[in-house]
Amino acid sequence: MPNEEQFEYWNEKAGPKWVDAQAMLDATLNAFTAGLMDGACLAPGQSVLDVGCGTGQTTVEVFRRVSPGGSVLGLDLSAVMLEAAAARAAREGTSPTFRQADAQVATFDGDRFDRIVSRLGVMFFDDPVAAFANLRAATRPGGALTFLCWQSPLENPWIALPMSIASRFIEIPRPEAGAPGPFAFADPDRVRGILERAGWAEVSIEPRVGSMIFADGSIDGALLFLQKIGPLSRLVAEIESDKVREELLQALRSGLEQVAREAPEGKLALGAATWLVSASCPG
Repeated sequence: MPNEEQFEYWNEKAGPKWVDAQAMLDATLNAFTAGLMDGACLAPGQSVLDVGCGTGQTTVEVFRRVSPGGSVLGLDLSAVMLEAAAARAAREGTSPTFRQADAQVATFDGDRFDRIVSRLGVMFFDDPVAAFANLRAATRPGGALTFLCWQSPLENPWIALPMSIASRFIEIPRPEAGAPGPFAFADPDRVRGILERAGWAEVSIEPRVGSMIFADGSIDGALLFLQKIGPLSRLVAEIESDKVREELLQALRSGLEQVAREAPEGKLALGAATWLVSASCPG
């Protein structure tokens, strides 16, 4: 089965953690959501596919922007995250639909979308060319794809700093370049090549640089986020020695405190860099 490892990870490991941390994630990713929505050029009446929709923050916002008359399908591998997404949509009085499926191989029963969007959810495919070709086939001629993906870890102090501190205590594995994961699309030339081979046209890749403010901007909020979400959380969870884990977390706290002392209004903010990628579906 394609993306079997990702299916297992998002259903059994990451998904439940993301649901537990939903409010914290929403607050942390708000600015990224706004940037994606503005770049996607959404309008009432459009049909939209939200790939890797997670707990539904982006799906609900898309629904609002394409109403009245529009429709939104949120797609994700994780059943537990989709359950949370559906509950969110109901609470907020919106009615997108949700489906557990792998965008690389999903079929859409003849449905064609005006827009495909994704916030940090398309970097995990075993075969990205096949995945984006499948998504293009589900897009109406003249429709558009818009997604956000991370630039390299070195351009993202929000992860580079914690990883640098952690490397003093544990070995940090180096993933193969382009392997499925958060930073798989760090190279814009590779991303352009993938999309063009998948049949997309007019590919545009623009840098979006800002700040990651964890939850409420506090040290405790940042530590909680980094232990629950993202690459560092996996590594911390695998540390067998309680002593090493506590020493790592204390060093991380000290490093974050140093950054916070220099932050405006005392809110902890670390640099974050993404690519805003867009492409059109040929007629």
